[in-house]
Amino acid sequence: MLKSMPALKGDSCSSTPRFCSSCTALKRSLSLKVQCVTSDMGPVNTNLWKHVGILSTQHSVVPSIPHPVQSDRCLYYVADPQRLLKNLWNCALVHQITITEETVSRYQLPVNLVNHVNVQQLIDLQQSNDLRVAHKLHSSHVRPSHYEQMRVHLAAQFFSRSTAAALETAVRLNLLPVEALTTACFLAFVNDWFDAVNARHKDQALLHNTQSTATDSLKMMLEVIKDL
Repeated sequence: MLKSMPALKGDSCSSTPRFCSSCTALKRSLSLKVQCVTSDMGPVNTNLWKHVGILSTQHSVVPSIPHPVQSDRCLYYVADPQRLLKNLWNCALVHQITITEETVSRYQLPVNLVNHVNVQQLIDLQQSNDLRVAHKLHSSHVRPSHYEQMRVHLAAQFFSRSTAAALETAVRLNLLPVEALTTACFLAFVNDWFDAVNARHKDQALLHNTQSTATDSLKMMLEVIKDL
């Protein structure tokens, strides 16, 4: 994997793809197989994506370009998982997320809305208690400052199985409405997806045509978000 670097001062979108191609050719000469370029989604990199023809919208996805070194292969461009997680977190704090009726039926959920207000309600419930079910949660997870919106660990704690389990417990104790179960289920899906794509060791790698807990998590997440 070739990790994209910020463009040097004075670089333009027209020079950055040539830089990536040169890096790809260099790695090829070292007998390294370059599958994809990964980057954050800052303005320099998103402009690069547009320049080379990478597209990701609700109605159209173009994830790859012809490989600059091996004409029989494609070179994929992907956003780093940390930035995707932060984007999803900020989206969830501003909008209600509507999941498909197919997902609602499959997992026997009470409603089709994912609402961050349920997490806020959980935080409020814990304010006066010394013993907290979700002890890491605080106001920054639902009302982050501009600086806090960039903190990956806050997004990861929001989308965690610990938060999901705490919501489920509060529902069972009749402290939260049953609709919070949909939010809990979605948080668990995102947690498992992030664990799968954020692995740092070779033995945790996602391998083509190899089924694992991680690949199952990816497939389930794709099913959940495909029509969002």
